[in-house]
Amino acid sequence: MIKRDFTNKIGINPCVYLSRWGEEEGFPAIRKASEQGYDLICVPLRNLAAVDPDKTARVFAECGTSPVNTFVFALEDDIASNDKTVSERGVSRLLEAIAKARDMGSTFLGGPIHQALTKHAGPVDPQGVENAMRGLDICATEAAKSGIKLSIEVLNRYESSMINTGTQAMAFLDKIGNSNLWVHLDTYAMNIEECDMAAAIAYCMPRLAYLEIGESHRGRLGTGSVDIAGAVRAAVRAGYSGPLGYEAFSAGTSNPQLNANLATWRTMWTDNDAAAQEALDRIVVELNAANASLYKLS
Repeated sequence: MIKRDFTNKIGINPCVYLSRWGEEEGFPAIRKASEQGYDLICVPLRNLAAVDPDKTARVFAECGTSPVNTFVFALEDDIASNDKTVSERGVSRLLEAIAKARDMGSTFLGGPIHQALTKHAGPVDPQGVENAMRGLDICATEAAKSGIKLSIEVLNRYESSMINTGTQAMAFLDKIGNSNLWVHLDTYAMNIEECDMAAAIAYCMPRLAYLEIGESHRGRLGTGSVDIAGAVRAAVRAGYSGPLGYEAFSAGTSNPQLNANLATWRTMWTDNDAAAQEALDRIVVELNAANASLYKLS
């Protein structure tokens, strides 16, 4: 295992290992990620019935690792719907997800919690924006009671028509005014939408709770066009001490519904464990280099 000269924790999205979350596949993924050296493993909460928080907490305790969580809305429970009933349904679902995160010992719940994940036909209706703001304010206040940071993931234009840049995310949080709403950045989306990825990371720094490292094609780290070293260096120079997570998808691993939602049609690797290990090693190397560079500059 490569020596770490930093304090940031490193996490992984389980889609690198498995097709869908469930105890049969999920618990071995937690154990494998822990063996490889990951500090955090994401437990997705879209299918709430598939997650037993008490059992999950016990597995994490056995492994000495910690959970983080993501949640995704569908159109039928879109918190940003201009239909109040649909939006309120989304609020109820997100509150249920927060309770699951709390009970498994998580301190972070992120993802696209501001709008349904899909290719939208146009901008969000102003009433939908108001509904989302009101709902997220309620949920963030509830999450704070359990020490959970509620974080909005900035997505690309093909997955969200509401927030596509760090600047938009920060402005949205300012409008809501809840101190427990944070920003979740993803280099895959930033590579599409941001003019300057490093500047976006620095701009979001006051509210940045999670930095996800992903490639331009969402495959193996280091095989696409994202400037991984530059993103990590920008985070370190901005003073970011929070977690970095690896997220990737391969048609041979992810379930068909997820592939359809994300347009991840290609098989990007066949060895899940190798893809996870090489990503961890690369992130460690880049964090070490960025911290060494910062030390020299100081």
